[in-house]
Amino acid sequence: MEFLLSTVVSSIMISCVLWLMKNWLLTRISLGIKHEYDEKLEELRSDLKAKETQIEAIRRGALNGIADKQKILHEYRVKAAEELWASVLALAPAKQTSGLISVVKYEQILEYSKDDPRVKDMFTMLDKNDNLDYWKESKAFKTRLFLSELSWALYFAYSSILGISVLRMQTLKIGLSEDFTKGASILQVVKKVLPHQEEFINQHGINGLHYLLEELELSILNELKSVLDGKDTDKESILRASEIIAETEKLMKNV
Repeated sequence: MEFLLSTVVSSIMISCVLWLMKNWLLTRISLGIKHEYDEKLEELRSDLKAKETQIEAIRRGALNGIADKQKILHEYRVKAAEELWASVLALAPAKQTSGLISVVKYEQILEYSKDDPRVKDMFTMLDKNDNLDYWKESKAFKTRLFLSELSWALYFAYSSILGISVLRMQTLKIGLSEDFTKGASILQVVKKVLPHQEEFINQHGINGLHYLLEELELSILNELKSVLDGKDTDKESILRASEIIAETEKLMKNV
C-alpha cells in the first residue's frame, strides 16, 4: 500500500515537474520569439525612418532645384522684357518717320519723286533719320525664347509697321518710282493684332496705321507685365499669336 501511494505521489510530482518545465520552455520560447520580433520590428522602423529622411532630403533638394530654376528663368524673363521694351523705345526715330509718311499721299508723290529732285530734297530735309543703326542694334530677336508668343507677335507687328514707313521714306528720298512695300499685307497683319480696329483700317489704309502705334505699344507693355506676373497664356492668345506671326512672315517675304 505504501509502495502504491509512493508511486502515485511520484507520478504526480513528475507530472507537475514536466508541466512546469513545459510551461517554462514555452514561456522562454515565446519570450525569445517576442524579443527577436521586437528587434526586427525596431530595425524595420529604423530603416523606414532613415528612408523617410532620405526621401524628404531628395524632395527638398528637388523643390529647391525647381525653385532655383524658376528664379533663374524669371531673371531671364525680366531681362528679356526689359530688352524688348528697350527695342520698342529705340524705334522712336522710325516712329517719327512714320508720322511724316502718314500725312502725305505716298502713291502720288512717288510718281513725281523720280523725275523731280525737289521732292527728294524736300523729304531729305524733313526726315533727318538717315542713320538706321537702331534696327541693327536691336536685341529683340534674343528675347523670344523667354517671352510669350503674343508679346513677340505684337512687337513683330509693331516693328513691321515702322519698317514699312521707313522703307517708304527711303524710297522717296532716293527718288525711286517703284513701291517696294505691300500695303495689303501689312494691313492684314494689323487686323490680326487689333481686330476691333478693322473698320478704321479699311477706311484709312496704310496711312492710318501710324495712329494705331500707341495702342500697340500699350498692348506690348500689358503683355510683358502679364509675362512677368507669371500669368499663363491661354489657348486663344497662343492661336492669335500664331496667326499674327504667320501674316507678318508673309509680309516680310513680299517686301
